[in-house]
Amino acid sequence: MAGLPGWGFGPIRPYSGDPKQIDFDPPVEYSTGNGRHYWVFRDLVYSTTETLTAADVKALALEAENKVKARLSRARALMAQVDVLEHGGREPIPDDVKMFVWQRDGGKCVRCGSNRNLEYAHIIPVSMGGANTARNLQLLCEGCNRAKAGSLV
Repeated sequence: MAGLPGWGFGPIRPYSGDPKQIDFDPPVEYSTGNGRHYWVFRDLVYSTTETLTAADVKALALEAENKVKARLSRARALMAQVDVLEHGGREPIPDDVKMFVWQRDGGKCVRCGSNRNLEYAHIIPVSMGGANTARNLQLLCEGCNRAKAGSLV
């Protein structure tokens, strides 16, 4: 760990002692040797060259655990963003929904009545949680859809 020479980054190995005592909390120093102190915390063994209290070991172990959790959270979020980019970002509108909306809206823009450059537009944008359902879709011409531009009106 940065700032504490000799503190192991994380657990060395799972504790292999008495299974009845696998959940050590607070940490227990169980061995010293060659200038190292070995601690059992929860079910893991930690090593340090520093003389620490059980509270110090617990704080450092929990900090390391939280750093790993935060790193995993960031990695999962990044993976989800990459997945969205690689797969187009949204589900396609089902054909039966498109047909229903076309018939319901009479094949024309619901705002200006044009029948040119029509687009299926979300009433509640997908970015705000809108779905690809007939209740949330309308036909708009390209101009009216751009004027709407992600708003709810």
